[in-house]
Amino acid sequence: CGAAACGWGCYTAWSRPYLARAASTAMALWTMVVSLPALWGLATPAILEGGFGDADRGFWLAALYAGGLGTGIAYVLWNVGIQGMGPARTAASTCIVPVIAVAIGATVLGEPVSGLQAVGGAIVLGGLVMMGRAKAGDAAGRR
Repeated sequence: CGAAACGWGCYTAWSRPYLARAASTAMALWTMVVSLPALWGLATPAILEGGFGDADRGFWLAALYAGGLGTGIAYVLWNVGIQGMGPARTAASTCIVPVIAVAIGATVLGEPVSGLQAVGGAIVLGGLVMMGRAKAGDAAGRR
C-alpha cells in the first residue's frame, strides 16, 4: 500500500496547478476517465476468473452507487479542498475520517471506544486544531 499512498500524495500535490485553472468537477471527471483503463486492467484477472455471470441487479446498482456517487462525489470534494485549503491541509484533514467513524460507531451502534482509539482521536483533533491555528496565524501575519 506504500505505492498507493505515494501515488495519491503525488496526485494531490500535482493537481493543485490544474485546479487553479479548472473546475473541481472537471478535474474529478478527467481523473476517473484517465484512471479507468488502468483499473480495468488490474481487475481483468479477477473478472476472467470469477466473471459477473452470477451478479444480480442489486450488485450492479450497488456498484453504480459506490462508483458514481461515492467515488465521484469524493473526488469532487477532494479537489474542492485542494483548491480552497491546498494539498497539505486537504491531506491532513482526511485524518478526521476514522475519528468520525469511531464516534458514529459508539453513538449509533453502541460500540465501545478503546483507550487507544480515544488517544488516537485526541491526537488527530489536536493536530487539526494546531493546523487551523497555524493557518489563522499565517493570515494574521499577512495583514
